[in-house]
Amino acid sequence: MKEIKCLQCGVVSTKYDREGDKFCNRICYMEWRRGQDLTKATSWKGGRVKMGKYWYLYKPEHPFAMHGKRYVAEHRLVMEGLVGRYLLANEDVHHLDGDTDNNAPINLHLITHKQHAVKSAQDKRRDGNGKFTGA
Repeated sequence: MKEIKCLQCGVVSTKYDREGDKFCNRICYMEWRRGQDLTKATSWKGGRVKMGKYWYLYKPEHPFAMHGKRYVAEHRLVMEGLVGRYLLANEDVHHLDGDTDNNAPINLHLITHKQHAVKSAQDKRRDGNGKFTGA
C-alpha cells in the first residue's frame, strides 16, 4: 500500500501499490480528463473526426459544440461561414446529393428542421406495403 495525492482534488488516500495511480477515484480522474487540452495528446490528428455518419471539427469555443461540448458538425460550420452567422436551433443543413461526407458549399442547403423532416420522408422509398425500404 502507498499514499497518493489526487491530482484533481488534492486528497491524500491509501491505494494498492500500482503504477500510474494519481487519482483518489474515477470521478476525480474524469473531471481532470475533461479539463485537459486535447490538442496536446499524442493521438491528436488535427481535430477532424467522424462520429456516426457526419464529420466533426474540434471547436470548444463554439456556442453550439456537442460531444462533450468540444465538437461541431463540419457541414454546420461550412453553412455558418456561408450565411455569416451561427445557425438557429430550428435550422438544419441538407446535403443535396445525400452524401454526408460531401461538405462542399455547393452541396449544402439551409432549411428548417420541419422542411428537412418532410424532405427526408419524401426521399425514402417504400415497398408495396408502404414500409420504408431503407434506401
